Amino acid sequence: MRKRRAVFFLGSLLALFIAAGAVHADTIGPYTSNISSTATDWNNTLTFNQFNSSLGTLDSVSLSLSGSSGTMQVTFTALPGLYGSVTNPNVSVGFYVSTTTGLLPGSYPQITLSNTTTGTFSTPTAGGTLTFNWGTTTGTYSNTYTDSNTLQYFTGTGTATLKAFTITGWNGSNVSNMWSESTNGTTAALTGQVTYNYTPVPAPATALLLVPGLIGLMLIRKRFKR
Repeated sequence: MRKRRAVFFLGSLLALFIAAGAVHADTIGPYTSNISSTATDWNNTLTFNQFNSSLGTLDSVSLSLSGSSGTMQVTFTALPGLYGSVTNPNVSVGFYVSTTTGLLPGSYPQITLSNTTTGTFSTPTAGGTLTFNWGTTTGTYSNTYTDSNTLQYFTGTGTATLKAFTITGWNGSNVSNMWSESTNGTTAALTGQVTYNYTPVPAPATALLLVPGLIGLMLIRKRFKR
């Protein structure tokens, strides 16, 4: 009798373990959206397929961003009749990405691209200009979100839209006799990827494995009570 109980007990546990092992974390994606290289500053959007809740429970959303600048440029123009100068001229491009309803958790901007030319430079003529150019610069960002607002935003049967924009700025020390600075020659591109990490809904066959295991444990519990 004890042997039968032991076999029955082990069989019930085995069914439960098999059922539990059949339900495991899974991923969907990555879904990719691109913003092509455009003169800054720009406002645009990244669009991704949402997670369909019929597949299971969404546990987290992983977002990866890759920003690049085709060119970075700043032009300084001296005051009329004067020679202008600047030390260590710099240009930076910040990439900002958020939902259409609010900010994503984390720091902003998500990506900052920056270039500096070291030295002190003067305009070749009175009232003249100084232009500095830099080539391709890249930067990346990644984060995994588990907060309820973000998970809800990316859940549905349609698309999730993220707002994306750039802010371009210049900097330099000892700027003298300059009345105008322009970063109009700067371009930037952005690529976003979203991956959904979720727990699938148990398949019918997996759910059936739970039944004999649970029934078995209940029967054993009743027998031990007797």
